[in-house]
Amino acid sequence: MLLCTRHQILSVLQSSAYTTGVRQINDGPGHRIRIHYKRGKIDREFECVVLVRSSHWYEHRLNLYGMGLIEMVVCARHDSCLPIPVWSVEEAKVYNPGETAHPLSALENKTFRGSRSGHALFLAALLTQKQETLTLLEDEEHIPRSTRYRLKAKVRAYANLKRGRRLTIE
Repeated sequence: MLLCTRHQILSVLQSSAYTTGVRQINDGPGHRIRIHYKRGKIDREFECVVLVRSSHWYEHRLNLYGMGLIEMVVCARHDSCLPIPVWSVEEAKVYNPGETAHPLSALENKTFRGSRSGHALFLAALLTQKQETLTLLEDEEHIPRSTRYRLKAKVRAYANLKRGRRLTIE
C-alpha cells in the first residue's frame, strides 16, 4: 500500500505511535512536523519534513535549503540515499544517514537501475558521493557515454534551486 498524501502518512504515523515509539508532537508550518522518537537508547524530539517518497528530498531541492532546518525525513517509502535519518512509515523503520532500502550493489543490474526507484537511488547515491556509484558511473561496460552525460547533468541540476515556489518548511 503506497501512502499518497501527507494526510495519509500522518494518519498512519499517529495510529502506529504506540507500537513504533514514534509520535507526532505538533504540526509545523507547511510540510514540517515535530516528532518524539523513543526507540532503543534514543529518546528525543526531531524537526521533520513529510514527503511521500524520500527521493522527493532532491526533487524539492531540500538538499540545498533544508539541511539546517530539518533533522529527519518522515516518508511513506524510502527509495533514496539521504544525508540525514529517514523514518519510513510503511516499513516502520528508521534508516541512518546514507543507508538505503536496497543495497547499492543492486545498481549494477541494468533493469533495476532503469526502474523508477533504481534511478532515484542511483541519482541520490551520486549526490551523496557514494564511492560504489561513482565507480559504476565511470564504468563504460555498464553505462554508455550518453547516459553518463545525462546523469551528470541531472546531478548538476539538483545542485541548483529550480524556479518557482519552494516546499514550505519554515
